[in-house]
Amino acid sequence: MNTSTLRTGWVCIATEGTTVDGREITAAWLTDMAETYDPEYYTALIWPDHDRWSNFGYVQELKTEVVDGKLKLFAILSPTRDLVYYNQVGQYQFCSIEPQEQFADLGRTYLRGLGVTDEPASTGTTHLKFKDKSGKSRLIGTSEPLDLSTFKLPKNEKADGLITKFFSFLASHGEQETKPTPSHQEDEEMTKEQFDQLLGSVNGLGSKIEGFSAKLEAKPEVTPDPVIEPKEEDDKFSKLNETITGLAATVSELKGQIDKFSVELPDQRPSPLGGDDNKYQVC
Repeated sequence: MNTSTLRTGWVCIATEGTTVDGREITAAWLTDMAETYDPEYYTALIWPDHDRWSNFGYVQELKTEVVDGKLKLFAILSPTRDLVYYNQVGQYQFCSIEPQEQFADLGRTYLRGLGVTDEPASTGTTHLKFKDKSGKSRLIGTSEPLDLSTFKLPKNEKADGLITKFFSFLASHGEQETKPTPSHQEDEEMTKEQFDQLLGSVNGLGSKIEGFSAKLEAKPEVTPDPVIEPKEEDDKFSKLNETITGLAATVSELKGQIDKFSVELPDQRPSPLGGDDNKYQVC
């Protein structure tokens, strides 16, 4: 069963008369529902457009009263915050009962459920839409206005669904009138644990921003050009110079020897006459 703790005043949910499919809601039915209804026995839930999904609360109590010569059925509702919000912005402004004859072992008419719609059921729907799983036509009463515009939610009541949170977020970020700062202390204060958690989140975000800023401001280090040591090159040049010098000396020595042998000595060339007359004489 829905656990909503909200509670309305007495709201008219039905009047004796014609149903959507042409049948009559009699005063006897309304009396039976008021006398037999017990949420501990069977809880009548509040359904959007009479569809069985995501209920909008439940019916707490029922009673009957005669108003302008007709018997009316009144209920105290326990709506969800979603239903209160929708109703206050112009949706689900009509309600209609779902009575069931010969309910269970009671043998009397019982309130099986309560539907909320955007427009009166008598003009916007047909009884064919309101069939249960067995295929039987579900009895739907005529629509009654549902006005929760003056209903105030307690401050400590938690939201029942994501829809309420979403629209509350949009409302809090829209255009708002400037209001004077209240001099009295707020009803709800932040706990120490919430403050510490918020402070830790802010500090962590600040550290990340500082680290990112430091990376942007840091200048890249300039890598100096490698220093070329001339020692190795000098050694190679010296060895080459010594080699060349040695070769030059060798060449000069060979040249001296060549020049020496190229000088013609006396008696080096033989006489064209065939010999030395002074050396060989005939006695």
